[in-house]
Amino acid sequence: PPFAQAYRALVTSLEFLMAKGGVFLFSSPSASEGKTTSVANLGVAFAEAGHATVVVDADLRRPRVHRFYGLSDDNGLTHVLSGKIDVAKARRRVPDRVGLDAVVAGPIPPNPTELLRSEALETALAKLADSYDVVLIDCPPVLPVSDVLVISRFVDAVVMIVSAGSTSRRQLSRAVAAFARVNAPLKGVVLNGVEDTDLEGYAYYE
Repeated sequence: PPFAQAYRALVTSLEFLMAKGGVFLFSSPSASEGKTTSVANLGVAFAEAGHATVVVDADLRRPRVHRFYGLSDDNGLTHVLSGKIDVAKARRRVPDRVGLDAVVAGPIPPNPTELLRSEALETALAKLADSYDVVLIDCPPVLPVSDVLVISRFVDAVVMIVSAGSTSRRQLSRAVAAFARVNAPLKGVVLNGVEDTDLEGYAYYE
């Protein structure tokens, strides 16, 4: 299918960055821009390309990765960050997908930003980076909350998902500026929601 080709092309683009590390953060300017769908499908594409891959749901406000992969939402990142379990016990195999694991978000905490700010997140991501070729982190949108700016300190590259149908130029500009203020390693933008005939425009750039 054309959309599968688009994800494979994105994998190829991101592979050029993997020499500098394989921990990728994905965010969007606002909600409902196809961010989680893109990350979930990209995880499948990376695994199919032969990379040991783990998708981490760090959206502790509106977690959805577990739904895409048909997983329960227990024993997730919230438990890891609160010290209840090690990240090695939180990861689980995605059904029918060889080489693809996931760390779900777990129960929504009352203090997502404070929890993500802890050293436990940096430690957990470092452990995952040692165990996998690729770590894909699904994060909240950057404009409504500061969670993603906190997480960006611990990753090798940031990729922004924008929607052809809803993201305004002003929103994109504000999001880029927010990442720039914290010196986040923003490496590119993925255009989501284009028509099938325009899929060549589904692009990554550095």
